[in-house]
Amino acid sequence: MDNIQILSLIYGAAGVLGTAYLCVAMGSGLLTHKHHGHGSGHGSGHLGGHASGHSAGHSSGHGGGHGPGNRAGHGGQHGGHPAAQAGSHTANPSARGAQGHSGNSKTLLSKIEHSAHMHLPHFHTHHIWPAIVDYFNPTSVAIMFSMGGMFGFLCLQLDSVPKLLSLPCAIVVGLIARKVFFNLLEKFSEISTVSTAVSTESAIGGEATICLPVSDGRIGEVFYEIGGKRFNAPARADVIGSNFGRGQKVWVTDIKEGVFIVMDCQPAETSEH
Repeated sequence: MDNIQILSLIYGAAGVLGTAYLCVAMGSGLLTHKHHGHGSGHGSGHLGGHASGHSAGHSSGHGGGHGPGNRAGHGGQHGGHPAAQAGSHTANPSARGAQGHSGNSKTLLSKIEHSAHMHLPHFHTHHIWPAIVDYFNPTSVAIMFSMGGMFGFLCLQLDSVPKLLSLPCAIVVGLIARKVFFNLLEKFSEISTVSTAVSTESAIGGEATICLPVSDGRIGEVFYEIGGKRFNAPARADVIGSNFGRGQKVWVTDIKEGVFIVMDCQPAETSEH
């Protein structure tokens, strides 16, 4: 077996393994997304709050480092308490706008995970040359192997291309493919964030349902529907001392710092009559 055949095998193996990893990662992420989407409550929050929940939770968590922000980020995503849900399922346009455009503090690994629902291992590399380490996370390597391997294999089949040039060409193509892939994901993430923010603003003046009680000035949680989709958001009463129980219908009067300001539907309906 000569050197050309060895290179051919390497390119073929790299292309197959890289493509297989990407297919498995995307497939598992989509299956997980569908599984959560069928539920109510947190499932509905997943539909509307994925951009906000993941962005608000992990952006503040990972972007903020390993201090309180990191605990709040992960707690907001996985916790079941009102405060945690307020951080996770917040439909906060201002917070999402700030966090959605703070891409410098997020690694490319988090971008692909939260934008394409590819659930990948977390590498806490915020202070260890993140720009360099990002090239060695599993997804980056898989993209470079997949595209670089296929291009290198193609170069070996063309007689007009010198065989020795196939390796540098494959490396360059792999790096370019990785850059293009992540840029597309970043654009997709920005579009999704803006779309969710617009949906949140349109909830003002609409009806919502209490899913976590609002009492004694404490923040609870509501869910509401826009365009056939359910969204979750933290909520508090517009008047101190007002109490709203689970399942009660309320009106959304305003949104302040990501928290829905709600009032009882009964007084509004009475005044109309």
